[in-house]
Amino acid sequence: MHLYWTLWIFDLLITGTAVYFFISGITSKNKQSDYYMNWMFIIIWLFTVQAGSLFLFHHQYLQWAYFLLLSIFIPSVLGLLFAIAMVFFNDGRWN
Repeated sequence: MHLYWTLWIFDLLITGTAVYFFISGITSKNKQSDYYMNWMFIIIWLFTVQAGSLFLFHHQYLQWAYFLLLSIFIPSVLGLLFAIAMVFFNDGRWN
């Protein structure tokens, strides 16, 4: 049960990060409306996974709730590990 809430809070932080980047992109002076639909799809998907896992958890479908949370957790952790590796092991070059 504690693992579920740990994963849920981590996924909530990932969702909050996506919302932050979306809002900061809207408020910037560089208006690129081509990417709004992509961002909206990502944000809707993240909120749907959060709400769906909470719904499944409260209706005792624990394996499906964990599966939904892991669908965000695993790519996020891999991306975070890649970013850390790029910071420490790329000798200052990003290309």
